[in-house]
Order: sequence, then C-alpha cells, then structure tokens
Amino acid sequence: MHVNTSSRLPAAVNPPNGGTCVCCLEAPAVAVFYRCGHLCCCMACANTIFHGAAGSRLCPCCRAPIIEIIRAYGSQEDAPGHRA
Repeated sequence: MHVNTSSRLPAAVNPPNGGTCVCCLEAPAVAVFYRCGHLCCCMACANTIFHGAAGSRLCPCCRAPIIEIIRAYGSQEDAPGHRA
C-alpha cells in the first residue's frame, strides 16, 4: 500500500510567513505540529498553544488538533546528539 504524503510537503518546504513564527512574528519557526505537519511557530509560542486550554490546542495555520510538537533542526544547526 502506497501512502501519498506529497500533499504535506509544501508546508515543510515553504513555511508560512517566510520561516518566521506566525504568532509572535519575531522568532524563527522551528516547531512542527503533529498531525498536520505545519512548521509555523517558534518553540515558545508552540508550547504556549499546546499547554493552553485543551480545546485551544489547534494549529494556527489550519486549525487541526495538535497532538505533539516536534523541534525541527536545519542543516546548519546542532541537533541533540549530533556530532560534528
């Protein structure tokens, strides 16, 4: 069975707002929301959304429920456990 994930690629490849957090409009967007896959918030704003009221855990781009936040690392950043 083949699962088509191409419909989710544009959000990751071309983050909304040019890679800046859509909430604070200052910090880089580094938080990926699971299930929708949007990369649109900084970790501070993502955590504020996630730890708010249970009914408000919605992606600011598409309003999908947020199950988990995943920290994204660019190729030039040091990810935890990465050895140079």
